[in-house]
Amino acid sequence: RADTRALHWLLRYLSEIETPLALEKLLGFAQCENEVLRAEACSRIAKVSEKAREDILLELLNAPYEREVCFAVRELGALRLLRAVEPLIALWRGRLETKIHIEILRAFRRIRDPRCLPEIERWFPESQGGVAQYEALETLACYATALRPKFMKRCMASPQRAVRQMVYKIIARFPGRRWSLTIAHCLEKETEE
Repeated sequence: RADTRALHWLLRYLSEIETPLALEKLLGFAQCENEVLRAEACSRIAKVSEKAREDILLELLNAPYEREVCFAVRELGALRLLRAVEPLIALWRGRLETKIHIEILRAFRRIRDPRCLPEIERWFPESQGGVAQYEALETLACYATALRPKFMKRCMASPQRAVRQMVYKIIARFPGRRWSLTIAHCLEKETEE
């Protein structure tokens, strides 16, 4: 039973020495029951060198607490770590919390790996609107500008009206007769809802 000040210095020390045992202990503090210790451990993890932080953050995705999982997802997105895509997709399928889904969408937007597109497209019709659906649209918009024709045509054929509207707005930004003809053709098919 140590006081808060001693634990603060312990966590600071563990993050600075960066040995495997110290990083394992730091990860353990980030998953403990005490909320204050978890928050302090996460702030210390953010200051660890990038290579060591990658492994800790990937392990932290399995934490039982939503706040720490969101922290790990946010940090992995900031690192734009390609090897985090598969664990993030697994987390996307395994956790139902909206906050975690929003953070995963934001991480997908930063990482920009096409492997996550099928998950977003599969999930989008099930989403209930609100912030999560808005984040999904923003993420799809990022991919649409990167992947262009093939992806945008697939989005224009989407049964989701919001997805089609998002693509029309993106296409309107592109110069050229080809896209204006495509959008005119698709808008002819649209019904008034």
